[in-house]
Amino acid sequence: MSALVFIGGGGHGRACLEAARSAGLTVTGFIDRDSRANMQGAPWLGDDDWLRQATDGQRFLITVGQVKSAAIRVRLYDQLKALGLPLAALVAGSAVVSPWATLGEGCAVLHHALVNAGADVGANCIINSGALVEHDAVIGAHSHVATGAIVNGGARVGSRCLVGTRAVVLQGVTVADDVVIGAGAVVTADIEEAGTWVGVPARRLETAVDIHAEAGPGQSPAQ
Repeated sequence: MSALVFIGGGGHGRACLEAARSAGLTVTGFIDRDSRANMQGAPWLGDDDWLRQATDGQRFLITVGQVKSAAIRVRLYDQLKALGLPLAALVAGSAVVSPWATLGEGCAVLHHALVNAGADVGANCIINSGALVEHDAVIGAHSHVATGAIVNGGARVGSRCLVGTRAVVLQGVTVADDVVIGAGAVVTADIEEAGTWVGVPARRLETAVDIHAEAGPGQSPAQ
């Protein structure tokens, strides 16, 4: 198997490095704008410009984390595709991915995560430590199923979503694109619009603009 080059030297990068080592994979090094990033012995190769001199025999993994917005990971993914550089999928040694599941290019499945039979995980996703993607669930591209989160059987999570720590998406539920599901939330019914959803059962968190729009004439949002 060709060597891996990581893009991003922060905490998620270090978690991916541990996962790669546990799976017996070779990591050539990492690229990051900060040459001082501590990647636990993996050498710094350069910044984004290094990608233009990448050689054959290397595969890439985006190891910038994703909290709420997927914008940085999407930009890096598009940059790699434009340069014709191949992305790797990473599965930690302690993770379980069914041979009947599908992982898109650039996915990272970290320690003790489970992707069960028939699940379909899109490109550039993070299935974080202890997360569960059950049978026949679908996770859209560039989404993050955070630590300890559960996406139950037959559920569909859109692209560029975050399923927060220990959140649960119930069986058969569909979640639209660009949705953030807060930590510990339970999604019991379809989510049809982007936004942040919190609580049990999950409800859309109104922004300041939304609340102001609902205030009557002469009323402040607090009234």
